[in-house]
Parts: sequence; C-alpha cells; structure tokens
Amino acid sequence: MNVALTQKLIIDKVKSLEDPFLLEAIESLLSFSVNKEKFKLTDEQKKKIEDSRSQFLNGEYSDQNAYFSELRLWLKEK
Repeated sequence: MNVALTQKLIIDKVKSLEDPFLLEAIESLLSFSVNKEKFKLTDEQKKKIEDSRSQFLNGEYSDQNAYFSELRLWLKEK
C-alpha cells in the first residue's frame, strides 16, 4: 500500500470516530511522532540501557511465553 492511500484510509477512519478519548489518544500519538526532539537521559538511565543491551547480546533474556509459563507456575505455588 502506498503512502497516499494509507493516509487517505487513516483520515477516513479518524473522520468517522466519535470517541473523544480515542481522538485525544490519536492526537497525542501524532504529536509525539511529529516531535523530533530527542530524549535527555540521565547517566543512570543510560547505564541501565547499556546493561540491558549487554544482557540481550549475551542471551540473558526470556521470551514472553517462557516468562508467562514461569509466572503461572509461581502463581500455582501461592
């Protein structure tokens, strides 16, 4: 699907919306995506991101299914 057609489909769908909360959420999302301002991270936040990247690259993570399986087992024990 090309960009012009996608834009038209989105505009048509938005025009038909009447839920003010949904419209506000869409507006907020669009405002966020248009705002190209970079986030300013603290040194602690940067360190946590770097630690997370290292853990991922070292295979120190679980996929969502494994996590929920573990969680279900833990909940059954309670």
